[in-house]
Amino acid sequence: MNNYRINSLAKYCFWLFALGLLIFLFWKNYSPLGSQHIVFNLMPNKFISDINPTARVTPPSCDNETCSQVMFGDPLYFDLLLARKFDLAKIKIYYSSDIDMDLRLGMQTKEGWNYMIKTPDKKDKNVNISIAEFSFPLSQALINKRHVSFIISAPETKAENKEITIYKMELDLKR
Repeated sequence: MNNYRINSLAKYCFWLFALGLLIFLFWKNYSPLGSQHIVFNLMPNKFISDINPTARVTPPSCDNETCSQVMFGDPLYFDLLLARKFDLAKIKIYYSSDIDMDLRLGMQTKEGWNYMIKTPDKKDKNVNISIAEFSFPLSQALINKRHVSFIISAPETKAENKEITIYKMELDLKR
């Protein structure tokens, strides 16, 4: 009888652990709360692709816990992997430049290669780092296999041979 109780207890513990693991994985990958906050510090991330093409941006360089990439060509691209259907994407880009440059962000729309390019909704400047905030309605995005493509544009980098240093991006996705 004692062996039977130990086996039953072990079986219940196993099923409880499996259920807890399943709930954890579901919560982590599908955002059941209806919102998701993603911080992309230029290191590999399962929700945001690397900034490309590599011919227009340096590889990420990191010191301590801060990474940066230098944008010296226009435009750059990155993809966002959606864990579920969202209605709105709010994106903050932390960057710095020698002169006050016009940084734009665009989202690929359902019309194919067209991009909804915007100037920042809000722009803040801390000591050396500028923060540009953008918002996009994801109902107008071209979603291909749960991926949305974005473009980062700063035409002055091409015309004036200037550079922008990108430090990180924060994305808030809401339903």
